[in-house]
Amino acid sequence: MKHIFPIILLFLVGSCSTTTTHVGSVEKTENGHEYSIKETKTGFIVAGHYNEYQFVRNSKNGFIGCMRVINNAAREHAESMNKEIELPKWDEIEIIDHGRDIISAIMNVNCKHEYKFVNKQKGVVEKLTELKSLYDSGALTEQEYELSKKKLLSE
Repeated sequence: MKHIFPIILLFLVGSCSTTTTHVGSVEKTENGHEYSIKETKTGFIVAGHYNEYQFVRNSKNGFIGCMRVINNAAREHAESMNKEIELPKWDEIEIIDHGRDIISAIMNVNCKHEYKFVNKQKGVVEKLTELKSLYDSGALTEQEYELSKKKLLSE
């Protein structure tokens, strides 16, 4: 009897794993990982659920895997809308929760990130302003300024 309680406790603790936290309708990747997308005024939020077998626990690998799931989903979503976004690094995403089942050795990670649309024209305006300040300071001749401006506007 005194050996049954630790076995039951081990089973209960060992079978714990994280539950998924989605923000919209759930989609699955070809590898079986899940993600969902919710539109915002300035972009969209992607939440993901990633799992992998880990004989030796390595949380960072799980975080990177979850980042890949949501970044791939975000990239595809932005392309379908003909918009551009900046992709975060693994340490810039929000890890909602993570855990590893000690019996099955499956690492589960839930993460999310809010992706903002990037204004393509903003970069051109900033570059033109920089060119103008270089010209005004005398660092560029009028010919160099006009040539650089023409090249920048044709990109």
